[in-house]
Amino acid sequence: MDRKMDTWTIVIGIFTIIGVVVTIALLMKGSIDKKIEEKIRDPNFVKQLADEVRLPFVIFDENNKILADYGAYQYLNRIDVLRNEKKQLTAIRITPKQFMNGAPIIENINGNLYFYEPERADGIDWLIKIDSNAGAFLADESYKEPINKFKLTIIR
Repeated sequence: MDRKMDTWTIVIGIFTIIGVVVTIALLMKGSIDKKIEEKIRDPNFVKQLADEVRLPFVIFDENNKILADYGAYQYLNRIDVLRNEKKQLTAIRITPKQFMNGAPIIENINGNLYFYEPERADGIDWLIKIDSNAGAFLADESYKEPINKFKLTIIR
C-alpha cells in the first residue's frame, strides 16, 4: 500500500508542477503582452522607433541651399548642383563623409527633371546626371522657372 501511495504522490506532484509551470507561463505571457502594449502607446518609444526605421533625407534646392535636414546631412560632406555654360542643370554631385555601398535616391520635388542612374564619380562621390532635354518647353517671356527642389535619401 505504501508503494501505491508513493506512486500516486509522485504522479500528483508531477501534475502539480506542470500546472504551476503552465500557470506561470500564461501569467508571464499576459504580463509581456501588457508591457508591449504599454510600450506601443508610449509616444517617446514610438518617436524613437520611427527615427530608427525612417531613412534619413535632406531637401535642398538648385542653388545648393539646404532647406531641411532629416538626418541625412550627417552622412554628407557636400551636395553640389552642377550647371553647364548656359546655366542649365547638368548633374548633382554627392560627396559622402565615408564610403556608401548604395547610391542615394534623388527626387525632384517640384519640377519635371529626369535623372540618369547614379554613378560613381571620383573617389567615393556619387554623380547623378540630369537629362538636359527634360522639362524643355516654350514659355512666354514673363514666365519665370521655379527654383528646383530636390529630396536626397540616404540608404544606410
